[in-house]
Amino acid sequence: MHYVFGTADGALFVLHAAISNPLIHKIVAYEPLFLFGQPGAEEFKTLLEHYQKYAAEGDIYSAMESLTKESKTYLFVNIIPEFIMIPVWKLLLGFDA
Repeated sequence: MHYVFGTADGALFVLHAAISNPLIHKIVAYEPLFLFGQPGAEEFKTLLEHYQKYAAEGDIYSAMESLTKESKTYLFVNIIPEFIMIPVWKLLLGFDA
């Protein structure tokens, strides 16, 4: 992983990932979301803590699965079991874009 792109809250994930992941060489963060005392800030902080825990363990696939589900963006994603999501992330992150 050398180049990473993120928009809105994804841009915030990119910024946080770049701090702790030496494999990221360049990022594009388009309209990053910043939460300062806004509703949902604590839930977002918890989401990032889970991501950072998995990333620190070197388990980027579980980190992405956690981000995907905990963001609660799409209901259908939340019902997909981990044993399906992890291989999907392995496939997607395995592509060299």
